[in-house]
Amino acid sequence: MQSLLRPRDTDAVRAELRRVAAEAGVPVLFGGEVHEDALLLILSTACGSCQQVATQLSAVPDKRGTDNLAVLVSCANPVSGQAFIDHHGIGWIRHHVDTGGEWVRSEFGIDMSPVGLILSGGRLEAAHVFEDVAAMTAEAAKRSVQRRQEGATT
Repeated sequence: MQSLLRPRDTDAVRAELRRVAAEAGVPVLFGGEVHEDALLLILSTACGSCQQVATQLSAVPDKRGTDNLAVLVSCANPVSGQAFIDHHGIGWIRHHVDTGGEWVRSEFGIDMSPVGLILSGGRLEAAHVFEDVAAMTAEAAKRSVQRRQEGATT
């Protein structure tokens, strides 16, 4: 996985995500709540790797415990975005169709996919280019455990 955040970008991105969270942009994807830990997967209908990621998501055998997962589908129009979700059978995941990728580009400056955004308490913690859902969710889980351990020692 390749990180998209440079160290000097982190504070600016976190400030921007706090602003977005305050306007209910990201939390709406998670049922109107800001989860302590969340993973937002950015996919595109025009991306071959995103097709593979969506296929991996559709094959998840146990859908319990995925409340902290959401998918944003960047697409040319709402019909193609919904068709992508339906074709891959990922409608069970909280999702948002982002026409033209405008929201993800304006809010995060991201113009590529697939990208996994790791959120903590409604703030962006990390962004990674990925192709393996299991590896991306493992990275998010690892960061969650680290945060809890750090919180327990303070």
